[in-house]
Amino acid sequence: MNIYSTEKIRNIGLFGHQGAGKTSLAEALLYCSGVIDRLGKVENGNTVADFDPDEIKRAMSVFSAVVPIEWKENKVNIIDTPGFFDFVSESLGALRVVDCAILVAAANSGTEVGMEKIWDSCEARSKARIMFVNKMDKENANFHHLMDEAKEKLKGARVVPIQLPIGAAENFSGVVDLIDQKAYSFDAKGVPTEIEIPADMADEVEEHREQLVEAAAEATDELTEKFFEAMELSTEEIKTGLKILIANGSVVPALCGSSVTLKGISLLADTVVNYAPAPTAVSVAKDADGNDVEIAADSKAPAVALIFKTSSDPYVGKISYMRVFAGTLRPDTTLHNLARGIDEKIGNLLSIRGKSQEKISEAPAGDIVAVGRLGASATGDTLCDASRKVTLPGLDLPRPFFSRAIRAKSKADEDKLSANLQRLLQEDPTLELERVEETHQSIITGIGDVQLDLCVERLKRMGVDVELYARKIPYRETLKGKVSEEYRHKKQAGGRGQFGQVAIEISGLP
Repeated sequence: MNIYSTEKIRNIGLFGHQGAGKTSLAEALLYCSGVIDRLGKVENGNTVADFDPDEIKRAMSVFSAVVPIEWKENKVNIIDTPGFFDFVSESLGALRVVDCAILVAAANSGTEVGMEKIWDSCEARSKARIMFVNKMDKENANFHHLMDEAKEKLKGARVVPIQLPIGAAENFSGVVDLIDQKAYSFDAKGVPTEIEIPADMADEVEEHREQLVEAAAEATDELTEKFFEAMELSTEEIKTGLKILIANGSVVPALCGSSVTLKGISLLADTVVNYAPAPTAVSVAKDADGNDVEIAADSKAPAVALIFKTSSDPYVGKISYMRVFAGTLRPDTTLHNLARGIDEKIGNLLSIRGKSQEKISEAPAGDIVAVGRLGASATGDTLCDASRKVTLPGLDLPRPFFSRAIRAKSKADEDKLSANLQRLLQEDPTLELERVEETHQSIITGIGDVQLDLCVERLKRMGVDVELYARKIPYRETLKGKVSEEYRHKKQAGGRGQFGQVAIEISGLP
């Protein structure tokens, strides 16, 4: 893959509820950009993003996957993320390093809880967003119902359609672009052809375009004045306003299509390169004395990068995924980890696409890259040039709360358990392991049961057979007998008395 300047890079993540079609959308973008010549399917286990055996078995994403494409002289780093909440560390890790979240909603399901959760995370970070209403070809698909739900349930930023579907379900045939006031149909490969806007949609198009113009006019005082003078904005003024509003997270444009039939996919890619912010924003870090310092996205500055994901490869070993926030990373250099007080040797730089790896010569500011065989540096750590020692904010992850005891099924497995568990903990920062001496149990804690069940299956593939079982409570003292008590509370209200009575009995567990 070519090396692109910071201004020509877009970092986006695909987020949403489980089953909304995020992985299928990633596959469609790969296909329409020419990276692959055959469209894989999640149910067939042959997509680029869901390559792990556990993902293929479950027909769902459990890890985030980086799948970059090139689109109209831009590099688009796409991170496909799991929708299931047990794997929240993967989605929030991706959200930390992307500049725009693509919120994927299923037209036949509405705004589900997974969408609401990631929306709230975006709101808390003022993250730029674009909504893609997927599955317009499915039965019961209803774009307008989903828009109404979004306005009701998703608080904060305003969802504004910039496209309208032509038909729905089996009659879904194309989209109307409200900005350029053009309509498009699509062939079997997703290539758009301009067509006439259907006559029966004229009133609908006019109504939604007025709403779009009104929203764009709020971007600057100059556009607001222009709108009140003429009650209209030019196409270029609408685009200018939208770019500002998307970047500051106050407006979320909504598009529609189908990742299966490829309708609308190329227009989504156009929207990403034309409207999603480039990774040029200034970041704030802490220096060695704890003072705030600004980190500009300058490829000529000292290097600063954040590790947002760690995985294991059977050949390379530990792989650390990172976003470059400043400077340019190159192979065979040394970076410093201020938080751990260590230096890390950077070997080969890898461009990752699913499970494929390609060595690259450099990674400029704004790009996403992977490095193999780092030492103690972990997910959430900052690596920087020794001439400017800083620490970026890490990943804001929820604390794990679901615990089970874990043990090996044999003495041979017990000898291998500790090292392999540490590998899982290294890859998933929402996993915790502790040894409770009072009960002689090892306790593994995560976000949910599916996550812990996955740990058992992964350990088995590593050659370690384990089981989960109930953790014991280390009772230190308890009641020896039974205690009963009753109490009546009386209250006089004028000439009429009131009372409440409670009876309680306390005894120890058998």
